[in-house]
Amino acid sequence: ECINLAPKVFAYNDQKLAIAEIEAETTAKVAEEEIMSKERLRAAYASGDAEAARKVDEEIRGEIARLRERGESRKQKVRRGE
Repeated sequence: ECINLAPKVFAYNDQKLAIAEIEAETTAKVAEEEIMSKERLRAAYASGDAEAARKVDEEIRGEIARLRERGESRKQKVRRGE
């Protein structure tokens, strides 16, 4: 029985590693987006145009949400074994 369980254990460990990699990549992409967009957001607020600043902030939040959704989607695929 132990021999029959071994492939499942290895598959589970592979899934855990793949999910950890996806989480690390997603975290890095979100951090990169936050850093890259910080200056854009500062400039929008500095311009005094509240509507433009709000729009830039929404765009940044949307991009970060998309990055996180992509990461979650990738993790779900790994969990399903795709």
